[in-house]
Amino acid sequence: MASSAEYEQRLQAHLRSRKISSLRVLAKQAGVSRWQVQQLRQGRADQMRVEPLRKLAIALGLSLEEAIAQFSLFRSDTLSAQTVATSPDLAAEYRRLQDQLTQQRTQLQLEFEQASLDRLESWLRQWPRIVHLARQRPELSAAQLDALLKQLLPLHQLLDTWEVEPIGSVDEAVAYAPQWHTLVQGLAAEGDRVRVQRPGYRHRDRLLFRAEVVADG
Repeated sequence: MASSAEYEQRLQAHLRSRKISSLRVLAKQAGVSRWQVQQLRQGRADQMRVEPLRKLAIALGLSLEEAIAQFSLFRSDTLSAQTVATSPDLAAEYRRLQDQLTQQRTQLQLEFEQASLDRLESWLRQWPRIVHLARQRPELSAAQLDALLKQLLPLHQLLDTWEVEPIGSVDEAVAYAPQWHTLVQGLAAEGDRVRVQRPGYRHRDRLLFRAEVVADG
């Protein structure tokens, strides 16, 4: 059985990972009372009603089973879905909530796809025309094509909305930084001059993929 301090440490770790600043904010986000949060904090998840526990689990990025396992007076290594199934009423509620979560995930995915498609509508409409124009007018310079793409395509707006930032630009000379760059040709030490072959990207504070660079000279 875990101690009160261990439950507190687990809860604080989840708060940090979800960027929730306090227990009061957790209660507000989950839509439960402070008393329910205190129950979880004290390792009494197995004594809580399913609905507030489910809400807290969602706010903390956990499944119902994980919340019970991590914040229960039972030994977490022996608690499993079978524990939930020991009570017919709790098992039925658990299955209902799992089904509800599945439906919510599906709905959220559909909403995300629709929102993305709304932003990409002009791309869907204009991309065939851009390709046709490029084929019909090979004299267009790269700069002209780039200006046309920026005018017609909403991709840069979508990336800005999602806070996606490029790491370098093609043929840009930069100082080699292994945390942001992958050296694909030549030899270079950190800080040496390299040239970007393919840009990388980061999403907020998370690296999506490194820029590919080659040793310059």
